[in-house]
Amino acid sequence: MQTAQDIITTYGRTGARLREVFFQERTPLLQKAALHMARCLIHDGKVLVLGEGAAGICARAAAQALLDRLDLDRPALPAILLPAGSPGGQTADRAALRQLEALARPGDALLTFLPDTAQTTMGPVLALAQETGMSCITLCGRPVAGLSLPGLVIDVPDASGAPASLVHELLFAAGHLVCRLVDYYLFENVTAIQAVDPQ
Repeated sequence: MQTAQDIITTYGRTGARLREVFFQERTPLLQKAALHMARCLIHDGKVLVLGEGAAGICARAAAQALLDRLDLDRPALPAILLPAGSPGGQTADRAALRQLEALARPGDALLTFLPDTAQTTMGPVLALAQETGMSCITLCGRPVAGLSLPGLVIDVPDASGAPASLVHELLFAAGHLVCRLVDYYLFENVTAIQAVDPQ
């Protein structure tokens, strides 16, 4: 029988391994996501942020990070959190779709958090974002085989073998990092915005 210490040790090691592999393997994609968002903002666009289900907290934190100062003393950046539902009883995908119809413009960016792509209902939202001419960036657990997500997709390697809570925790950290990189490109290394995307 496992002890409480065994459970804690396994959880800690699994989380550390998941985090290490993610940040090792997804570095170029995280840089590219931040560059897309920085280019959008420098050309007077805005970032719309959406989180499905439990990832709503990731979306709220990312939108707040863009509006507030992180490590730099800088102005607020235009970020709008799309709703995960409405008092009128709309489903999350319908509420997000209506907001996107009203707010999205070509050149804007959509940052989406999808912890479980097998369960997502956000397909129409992502399709509309792409049709509108937005830069689509999706942070997610491992995409389902055969499911096509538009734009830049940053998934968690080995997400299927990890507890959902650890995947959620990693998506939260990744969203925060992307926002920190946006600050870096806009206020510390603006010449990178004109450079070629990292491969």
